[in-house]
Amino acid sequence: MRNLAIAIVLAALALGAAVPPTPVTVDGKSLASSVLATIKGKEYVSLRSLGDALGAHVAYDKTRKQATITTEFREAVLIIGKAVALVNGERRSLDAPPLFVGGRVMMPLRATALTMGATVGYDQPSHSVVVSTRGVNTAPGAGSARNALPSANTLEGTVTDVQTSMVPPAVAIDVDHLTYTITVPEGTKIQFRDTHGGSTGSGPLSAVRPGDTLIATVDSGGHLIAIADIYTGFGGKIASASAENMVLTNGRVVEADPSQTTVMLDGRSATFADLQAGDLVTVRSDPRTGKVRDVVALTPGGMRASATASPPSGMTSGSSGGIEIAGVTDDADHAFRAGQTLHVTMDGTPGGTALFDLSNVVVANRMSETRPGHYEGTYVVDVGTNLVDAPIIVRLQKNGITAQAEGPDPLAIITSPPTVGDVKPEAGSQVNNAKPNIYATFSTFGDRGMDAQSLKIFVDGNDVSAQATRTAAFISYLPASALSGGTIAVEVTGTDTAGNPLDFKWSFGIVR
Repeated sequence: MRNLAIAIVLAALALGAAVPPTPVTVDGKSLASSVLATIKGKEYVSLRSLGDALGAHVAYDKTRKQATITTEFREAVLIIGKAVALVNGERRSLDAPPLFVGGRVMMPLRATALTMGATVGYDQPSHSVVVSTRGVNTAPGAGSARNALPSANTLEGTVTDVQTSMVPPAVAIDVDHLTYTITVPEGTKIQFRDTHGGSTGSGPLSAVRPGDTLIATVDSGGHLIAIADIYTGFGGKIASASAENMVLTNGRVVEADPSQTTVMLDGRSATFADLQAGDLVTVRSDPRTGKVRDVVALTPGGMRASATASPPSGMTSGSSGGIEIAGVTDDADHAFRAGQTLHVTMDGTPGGTALFDLSNVVVANRMSETRPGHYEGTYVVDVGTNLVDAPIIVRLQKNGITAQAEGPDPLAIITSPPTVGDVKPEAGSQVNNAKPNIYATFSTFGDRGMDAQSLKIFVDGNDVSAQATRTAAFISYLPASALSGGTIAVEVTGTDTAGNPLDFKWSFGIVR
């Protein structure tokens, strides 16, 4: 009976969402009306769109009906149907609860934006809600929850040590020059966010690196509610390198303290002095100080086809037999979206233990030996995971030695849906040109672009795609004849390169 009552309430709320939403702009950019809703007089926005607008990583736990929004300095935990949020462990009342409407998680715009440090106002001339994200990535002021662990149940600090071999595993962080150790139960999924947007998703404790910022929220009993890792990452190709720095081909200079920076070259421990021009690098740094903490480098083709590991010093080849990876295959020749499965296979020495990593973000994916010397592994893409040009690195271990090899294709995972960046004529505007140039530009994760062939544009219900210019970055249509006066409705549909759909509508007026 209780479930029926809940269903009735949610159905009524869904009907309330039919009220036309108030226009919303974030830092001067309009949110699509399709991601907005007005429910019982409150403005709501979809969880994913809110995260994109705030520059935050968002995740939704279906089992707990719990949404988590993470930025560099804040973590907000909200539960469907409850008008309360846990922000860096501090309990805050909301003026409206998160809701699940029409298959989407909808967040109360004003309440959620304010909890994340944004400012919200109303512009009377345009009758729109105006949001500024200026304070989102600014640290909370003195006396904030993060400095009052006993009452707030939150720790936020810089990772100093990752102890995956402990039982249970743990991570040590520095909080205002005090060291805390946080127990992380086996199997806990940690939310990861790159402040530059290069990768997001969830992964194990082994993917946490010293220098990252960690935010952990626990309940009154000390049990983890949520844990997030924030870092700054970027990549590129080396133009030149020395013992302590390197210059990328895009002109970026990367400097590091050898005593505090971990360098891996082709899957093996190395130093800056081992790096050479032409190597591809992924750099990970402290999001607060910018100090480089972790560098993963690949020699083009260096691990492409095969790899052989010699026995350690003191062990003869005959006693260990050595190990070898003869070849690696994958199906990463296309971008993946949520729910799709990546397949990786490897042939090599039988009787070993095989794992594969997706760059240095999603690590230690197990592979099974399906027949002697043939190993297979899969990775199912989670909602919220995004990677661009991530190398697939396979590791084969036996008798204490390891061989490593790189898959033939760099991996792209895109689960964040595409959005429209700009439209002309502008939504709600009035123009005196009966043959205006109608276009929309697109924003996609990692700038991978749209599938141009999938794009369609409808003007007043007429499919004019055949007469439009369609590219990965925009679609444009110039009418051959004058359009009728009055309101002109436009709809653009398509998918990005991973197959994530886009359906965007707007309208403008023609004054004759």
